[in-house]
Amino acid sequence: MQVAFGYMEGRIMGGTYHDLKVWQGAMELTTKIYRITREFPAEEMYGLSTQLRRAAISVPSNIAEGKGRSSDKELLQFLSHARGRCTKCRRSWKLQNYWAS
Repeated sequence: MQVAFGYMEGRIMGGTYHDLKVWQGAMELTTKIYRITREFPAEEMYGLSTQLRRAAISVPSNIAEGKGRSSDKELLQFLSHARGRCTKCRRSWKLQNYWAS
């Protein structure tokens, strides 16, 4: 394994984070959440809306950061963080649906 520009060659997943379908999907999710939360009531602007947006933007951010790390082990760790943020998005979305009904 050679090290080039601080990165180890021979990693399991080549390319950049832009090439990852999971990152592309996370960006779509984030865009949708931003669009949907614009319609939330004003009293939720600094509550659930902000929480959902921050969790959503954290998903592709963690994927990109993990992809930029020097090992697959670190990538997997950041993918795990992204998965946790997806869980937070789902929980927050369920809360929003509960309160809306």
